Amino acid sequence: MMLYCSKCRVVTDKEACPSCGRKKLRAPEPDDAVLLTAGDVRALEAVFDLLKAKGILSDLYADAKGRRASKERMGRLYVAYRDLERAAEITKKSGLIRNVEEQPSEFEPMSRKKRLFWKVFSLILFFILIWVVVTLSDAVFGWVKQVLFQA
Repeated sequence: MMLYCSKCRVVTDKEACPSCGRKKLRAPEPDDAVLLTAGDVRALEAVFDLLKAKGILSDLYADAKGRRASKERMGRLYVAYRDLERAAEITKKSGLIRNVEEQPSEFEPMSRKKRLFWKVFSLILFFILIWVVVTLSDAVFGWVKQVLFQA
């Protein structure tokens, strides 16, 4: 049984999303936008036009949050779940994109511990950065105050 991650907009047969690791997956509905493939926007535009000509509605975005893809970026092509198999077949036959089902994932799946480690590490680095900025600005303003009010 296929499951749908509403955050990443992908379908999977696993218990967790292969992109984000989220376990709150649900059964896909026919109108759910599902990731067909990702890649260079110029190549995806050709696939988009081909699917449009075949009567399959699709959307071309830069990411899963729905930001439109620009010409110089990577993009993602989404189709309705009900059209996913047909769109994959048309795309494969066209030869515009090599293998629709086996598109490389942008990120390797992380374990919970690894994800937690990197979140804590990033937070510590952020606090160190804030501390450095505050300390340096305090020193600079102290020096400016000393120069201006030395009289």
